[in-house]
Amino acid sequence: MKYADDTNFLVPQTSNCTLSEEFQHIKDWAIVNEMVINMSKTKELVSISYTQVDLLCLWLLIILS
Repeated sequence: MKYADDTNFLVPQTSNCTLSEEFQHIKDWAIVNEMVINMSKTKELVSISYTQVDLLCLWLLIILS
């Protein structure tokens, strides 16, 4: 049995695949390559890109509250 450590994949917001579909592709690939995905160590990270205006508004909200 083989393990792949620290594997990352990105699914853009504008994609033809959902996150679930893309993760299923990764799981299928792992099976074909006789690898195991440790689901207890698998995490989802959602990354948001902020513009300068968004950051300024957020900063103002923090300061004014």
